[in-house]
Amino acid sequence: MPKVSVVMAVYNGEKYLKKALESILGQTFSDFEFLIVDDASTDQTISILKSYQDPRIKILNNSQNIGLAASLNKALYVCKGEYIARQDADDISLLKRLEQQVAFMEENREVGLLGTSWYSINEQGERLGVNYSSDADLSVHFIAHGTVLLRRSCLIKVGYYREIFRYAQDYDLWLRLGEKFKIRNLRTPLYCLRIHEDSVSQKKEREQALYSCLALKMAEERKVKGKDSLDDLGKAVAARDKIIKLDGKPEKKLLSQQYFIWSQAAFALGENRKAIKWSLRAWKKNFLSYQAIYMLFNVLKRKIKKIILKMFLILRIPGARNYYWNLRAADINDRWGKSQSDYPLLKDIILKARPERLLDVGCGTGRLFPLYEALKVSDIVLGQEISSEAIKLARESYPSLNIEIINKDITALDFPPGYFDLIISNRVLQHIVKAEIESVIRKLTQIGKRIYVNEMQQSDEVLERFYLFKHNYQELFAKFGFSIEKRGFLGSQTWFVFTEEKIETR
Repeated sequence: MPKVSVVMAVYNGEKYLKKALESILGQTFSDFEFLIVDDASTDQTISILKSYQDPRIKILNNSQNIGLAASLNKALYVCKGEYIARQDADDISLLKRLEQQVAFMEENREVGLLGTSWYSINEQGERLGVNYSSDADLSVHFIAHGTVLLRRSCLIKVGYYREIFRYAQDYDLWLRLGEKFKIRNLRTPLYCLRIHEDSVSQKKEREQALYSCLALKMAEERKVKGKDSLDDLGKAVAARDKIIKLDGKPEKKLLSQQYFIWSQAAFALGENRKAIKWSLRAWKKNFLSYQAIYMLFNVLKRKIKKIILKMFLILRIPGARNYYWNLRAADINDRWGKSQSDYPLLKDIILKARPERLLDVGCGTGRLFPLYEALKVSDIVLGQEISSEAIKLARESYPSLNIEIINKDITALDFPPGYFDLIISNRVLQHIVKAEIESVIRKLTQIGKRIYVNEMQQSDEVLERFYLFKHNYQELFAKFGFSIEKRGFLGSQTWFVFTEEKIETR
């Protein structure tokens, strides 16, 4: 049996189909079947599909057009994989998408559905921007359909796509899955979602929003009654049409409520831009919506606080950094171990170095503690500011870790030569001005044997984005006898492992 069943439905998709197919067939993870449903296309779609001789491809043909939900279900009824991955016919999966998603699901058996962040691309395939998916319960509202990998066993338990949904059938399914299983997201962008004038999201935005209202209304019913109005197939159409016809409510008010719920979710996830976008849409649909106005006020208040904090950090106002770290630690219990986009990479690096002593100079909230505990790293030094609240929580949550906190500049660290088997530096070196970077790297090469560096890019949406310095790491490390053992990319971030040249690579 294949490990993964990749499912695609296509109708008149000749324009972008080859790119979509090849992005799946070229995956680094190859243990999959690729089920493609041609929904009675009238263009060259079927000819393109038949031109591929890969035995993993299985083509299912509809004699007449039955729509996306019914076509996907047709494939789901016959698929054999433990996991099901979605792929849209006009989008592109990045090379390691399946590899990274399967690896995560294998290690997190409680998770039923896994999405990823994604790039928006235009008709020519050029990247327009990146959409980072949050890793929290409310992120169910912002999962891109094509990015998901889900367990077939979980899908069977909640039921397939409900064909009564002409649009937003994925949103309805995510809500049902989220009621019984954990939903997670990888922060690494592993998918390219194409924006073009023929896409459903562009042509049917209003209809999608109305069906999203239906999905949320059904979720509310299930919370109260244990089932919803669409469970009765005999009455489902009438129940759907009653709601889609607004049940006596003006359409604008219904859509305003929908957009407000999305703005609430975005605000809770810390995604201010999305919160503004959806609260503005809610307000435009209903000028009298005090909820939308209140949400806009909250977002603006948060933005002003962040701007003031940035200025205080730049000006080195006393107490500003301590306040910043206390903010970071406020919900640390909920966040530890959840943002795992770089965990597989760092796990491999730590296992290769086999460190007894490790210096972490980049994870101020101690987000790597779960990984350190799992890999049984003996002694850990945190060489960056971290609040007293975070220290207390760390020692309570991870009593097996020997954690030492040193709130000093890197150049002031006082350890013997080669003391640390591994140093992990996440984005810290990017924050250091050019005049000081050489002395910082000199210190790291003196006290460490292997050094992992993750370089922040200018496009990153983080508090410290006013640091825009670029450094020639390879040249600087080489000056002190270190060479690149390995390098790669995590989304838009470049990472390196530098190794002392006299040490044999294990």
